[in-house]
Amino acid sequence: SVNGTASDSDGTITATQWSFLAGPTTPSISSTNLSHSSTSVSHPSNITGMTVVGDYYFNFGATDNGGTATNDGLWVQVVPAVGSPSGTLS
Repeated sequence: SVNGTASDSDGTITATQWSFLAGPTTPSISSTNLSHSSTSVSHPSNITGMTVVGDYYFNFGATDNGGTATNDGLWVQVVPAVGSPSGTLS
């Protein structure tokens, strides 16, 4: 699970969004868009489906009541399982 947070010292956060940018497969994000009306917010989400080895890139964005938007990135690297069997059966 991931959690994005945002705050606004002179107003309120009105919306937050998790989005998938790039990767070897398209994962599922449990909660992509939320509406808010608070000075400080938390936006947890579960990301599943990263079943292919590689780099996955996500964006977390927030918008305030004045229309100002900001975002930050998240990079997840999926690696092969340690001790995975390899070779040929005969």
